[in-house]
Amino acid sequence: MNSSQPPDAERAKLYESMSPQASKFLMANGSIIDGSMAVVAPPDPERAAMYASMSPQAAKFLMPDGSITSESGGGFGGGGTVMWFAALGERDAYFAANPDRLRQGISVGVGNPVAAYTYDGTAWLPGALAFKGGDGADGQRGEAGIGIPVGGLPGQALRKKSLADFDAEWRDAAYMHTQTTPSAVWNIQHNLGKKYVNAVAADSSGIRMVGWINDEISTDNLLVIEFSEPLAGTAYIN
Repeated sequence: MNSSQPPDAERAKLYESMSPQASKFLMANGSIIDGSMAVVAPPDPERAAMYASMSPQAAKFLMPDGSITSESGGGFGGGGTVMWFAALGERDAYFAANPDRLRQGISVGVGNPVAAYTYDGTAWLPGALAFKGGDGADGQRGEAGIGIPVGGLPGQALRKKSLADFDAEWRDAAYMHTQTTPSAVWNIQHNLGKKYVNAVAADSSGIRMVGWINDEISTDNLLVIEFSEPLAGTAYIN
C-alpha cells in the first residue's frame, strides 16, 4: 500500500482554512479531524479512497502542501507515535502480534469519532494523543539581557551606579572598622558607594562614643570621623 499521497492544491486550501497549530488527521470516511478530535472537514468519497489505499494502521496526516503522509514502520520508538484502529479488539490484536512495537508513551486512536489511548507501560489509558516526541538538542545560549547584574555575595546589596535604568552593581551593605591605634581622626575606607551612611562608634566595652562626621572630606567610599581626643574602638557602618 502507498504511504503517501502527492501534493494537491485543493487539499492545500483546505489545510489553510484550518487552525495552523493543530495536526490534521484523515479518517476512513474521508473526514478530517484535528488534535482535539473535532471534525474540521466533512466525509468525502475521494479522500476515503485515498485512506483505503494507505497503510491501515498508520495515522494519515494532511500536510500544508495538500499531500497526505502516514506514520508507520520505524516510528514506534516511544512517545508520540500515533496509529488508528477501527475497534479496541483490532488494536489489542495488532499489538499482541507485534509486541516489539508496544512501548511506553505511544498513543493510538480508536473508532470514528476517535477515542484516544496512551500506553503507560502496563495498560492503555484514555486521554489525549501524545504528539510530543523526544527532546531535541539544547539551543545556543542567548545574549544577556538588561536587568539585575549577575554575581553578588551573601550580605551584599544591589545599588544604583547612576540615574540610568538598570545601571546597578552589587556592593557591600555594611562595613565594620577597627581602630586599634588611638586617634582623634578615623579615616574609614568602607567602599559602600554612598557618602551619607549610618555610623556608630564604640569602645572595647561596647560603650558608644560621640564623634563628628566631616562631610567636607568624606566621600562615597571614605568616611572621616573626628573625636575630641584620641580614641580606639570599632565603627559599624551601613
